[in-house]
Order: sequence, then C-alpha cells, then structure tokens
Amino acid sequence: MRQRTNTAIASENAALSISKYKRRRLLSVTHPTLANRTAATDFGFPATDRPQMVESETPDQKPFLTIHLIRSNLVTEERFLNRTEAGRSLAGALLERGEGFDFILALARGGIPVAVSVARALSLPLFPMVVRKIGLPGHRELALGALSEGGSLFWNQELIERHGIRESELSILREKARKEVNDRVARLRSGRPLPPMEGKNILIVDDGVATGATLFAAVLEVRRHNPNRVMVALPVAPPEIVRQFRKEGISSLILIVPHHFQAVGEWYEEFSEVSDGEVLLAMNQLSRDNAPDWPPPGQA
Repeated sequence: MRQRTNTAIASENAALSISKYKRRRLLSVTHPTLANRTAATDFGFPATDRPQMVESETPDQKPFLTIHLIRSNLVTEERFLNRTEAGRSLAGALLERGEGFDFILALARGGIPVAVSVARALSLPLFPMVVRKIGLPGHRELALGALSEGGSLFWNQELIERHGIRESELSILREKARKEVNDRVARLRSGRPLPPMEGKNILIVDDGVATGATLFAAVLEVRRHNPNRVMVALPVAPPEIVRQFRKEGISSLILIVPHHFQAVGEWYEEFSEVSDGEVLLAMNQLSRDNAPDWPPPGQA
C-alpha cells in the first residue's frame, strides 16, 4: 500500500511539473497529434518558433519521437529550476508516452538527481552507471572520448586527429580513466555489478549532454549486453546530438533542444556539482521510500 501511495504522489508531482512547463510555453508531451495541436493553438507559438517533432525508427523498427520543445529566443524563466525539477518533467513526458522499462541506468553523478525523480514517478529500480569523460590534455572541458565501467570506449576521432594525439598518449589517458572509473564504482555501488541487461528494456538518464561522449560510451556499453531496447531520456541536448542519435539509431526523449546551445548548465537555475555523498544519500532515500530492493536479489 505504501508503494502505491508513494508512486501516486510521485506521478502527481511529475504531472504538476510538466503542467508548469506548459504554462511557460514549453511543450512537454510526446503524443504526435497532441504535440502538433498544442504547439499551434494552446501556446501561441509564432510559425517560425513552433516546436519541431522528429519521427524516426530504431533498427528494430520501433518508432520513437524526439521533440524539440524550445524557441530560439529563450528567456531566463524557461530554464529548469534544478535537476530534481528536470527529472519530474522527464517523468511526466514518459508517463504520457506510456513507456515500459525494467530499470533505469543514471549516469553518475549529475544524472542521479534527475533519475531519482523519474524512478519515483515510474516506480522503477535505479542504478548509478559510471562513465568517465577523457578530456583533451590542457583543455579538459573538451572531450576526446569517454570510458564506461565495462570498458566500452567512445573516441572523438575528429578531435584526436585535429590535435595530433598519439596512440601512446591515448593509452595513458585511457588507463587513468579506467582507474577513476573503478574507484567510483567502488564508492557508489561498493563494487557490485550492474544488473543483467540481456533482453531488458533499459532507460538511460542524464542531466543533459554537450558533446555526448559519456552518453555514447554508456549506450555502447549497454548494447554490448543485448538488451531488448534502450532509450535515452534527457532534459536538454543540442541539435547536433539529436542528429547523431538519429544516425546511430538511438531511441531518445529530449525535453529541450535549443537552437543556440553552449553548455548544459545554462539551462538550469541551479547547477552545482553533485558529490559522491549526495549520490549515496539520494540512492539510500529512494531505496527507503518506494523503490524495489537495491541491488535486486542475486546482485548483492
């Protein structure tokens, strides 16, 4: 009874959050007919500023939608308040869409507060997934690539060639990232493995993407385990990432796709760094509130 009550409350919060964004002239729904009707009438978007809906299909012919929800000229009030509120808006969109998943993988650390809101609303198990960005030496904000906890690597070949990074240098960077990944898995999951993924429907959540390196490494890692389906859910991402998702056949739901994008943090009122302690606190609270056992039986 307690779980049903908590789930109902979380779903109601998600609905309230998404309604607030609708009032701000953001369209946070995924039904194609409703999306077109709402954009054209209820919110009064000028013709050039209406949200755009992109329909595509994954390699297994399952349709998905990526909806562009923001006008080109943004004002401050149209940002998310924080990661928790962004998660509630994501949860509302997922609830309207009626998607079914076995569990959520949240990219640690920034994706955890977002995913906690989604997990509560959808009553799903949540697991922190560790992926480490590999920055360009001297310019760490530029992602040469990323390494997942299972060893999947994503490299930005264009950036590597442009800066003349040698294989020996990449090897050093990779090993440094591997150590950092292992250390974080030990801290956040006490070294426990992620749940079995074969044949599962998996939702990957983060707080947004800029270059997409960590997210692509995460998708590569999950796909290695032959899941039935993988979907990426994000509060915000730039248009070029959406195009790359389509090219790679990645099913996605993105709330905001700004025409002008510089950094994920500019789309949040509050965007402080998330610590390991905050991740553990959020996971423990979720486990106490309404989530199934974490880790599930057989994974302890």
